[in-house]
Amino acid sequence: MLNNNPKLDAYLEWIETRIQEDFEPYLLTFMFNPLNGSEAAVRAQMEHEVKRIYSRLLTRIVKKPNKTPVDQMPLLIGCVDWPVPKLLKASLKDVSLNGGMHMHALMLVPPTSRSPLLMSQLIELKYSTFVTPGGVLMRLHAVLIKDNQAQTAAYALKSVQRGRLGDDDILILPRSHSEM
Repeated sequence: MLNNNPKLDAYLEWIETRIQEDFEPYLLTFMFNPLNGSEAAVRAQMEHEVKRIYSRLLTRIVKKPNKTPVDQMPLLIGCVDWPVPKLLKASLKDVSLNGGMHMHALMLVPPTSRSPLLMSQLIELKYSTFVTPGGVLMRLHAVLIKDNQAQTAAYALKSVQRGRLGDDDILILPRSHSEM
């Protein structure tokens, strides 16, 4: 067990299993433009935007999402995050926008992806599809995780590990077919 949270440990094991099944793991970082509302409202807007990005990526990775079994789709597990003190300081703009809130997610792309590109290349190539002028999202960054995959997965969910968020605050996509 990695944490004092059995549910979080189960998510991390799930991620590890998918990686062993040859899913490609990516760390996604979502930085947002200024959002209005309470912390809960801002978090809801962020999650809505991450769902939008996921659905855009889904159609580029899976040929027929409505007919593809959920366990053969890309898996996204993430949550809101806040900056923590570091040696390399983040920009003042990043720390002050939305109280510093941003999102990290692990996205596991199935080995049967219809795109010959790495997901990070796909995002870079179609960046304006995901990050639009005047939109909610300011930046989207994707990195293929080659090493320390378990540590990176834990990093993406560190707000839950540290107790700032609960298990129910973890965003998991895809939902069941009936929820899509």
